[in-house]
Amino acid sequence: MTPPDNLPMTPLRSLSTRRGDLAFPAFLPVTTFGEKYPLDDLLRPYLPRLASAVMVSAYFLRDVTEGPDLGVPLFVDSGGFASIFTGARVRRTRDGLGTITYGDRTITPADVLALQEGVADVGFTLDLLIVPKRWYKPRTLVRAFVRRGLKRRLVEFSSAR
Repeated sequence: MTPPDNLPMTPLRSLSTRRGDLAFPAFLPVTTFGEKYPLDDLLRPYLPRLASAVMVSAYFLRDVTEGPDLGVPLFVDSGGFASIFTGARVRRTRDGLGTITYGDRTITPADVLALQEGVADVGFTLDLLIVPKRWYKPRTLVRAFVRRGLKRRLVEFSSAR
């Protein structure tokens, strides 16, 4: 595929993974596992035809012993969005690392890294929230991030016009 005449030709970029090469730009949908989102179970068999890779939250893979074979490279994030679950608690260990406890489960950086090393082609910490000292409730932090992010995007948008 060649770009239109008015666009410069850029070299093909890709990322080599154990499940094959991933050419960029790439479409990476997010999927889940479990009973909470049954639509994902229906769509998952078609992902290799629709996407170059798939992102899954570590939260939904926490009980697997081997990675799911989706037919495309698997990206796994930290599962840190669990910090906004009702009743979740974010704590700092003596080593200064963050842990998230919800129900009878705790997410630690070591657990996330072990999972990612075991099942992922690429691992990310995209959603591990860092809580400043003045904020104690994760929901307050998320609201602040959203407000700041939206405000920054509006400023960038209006500046670009």
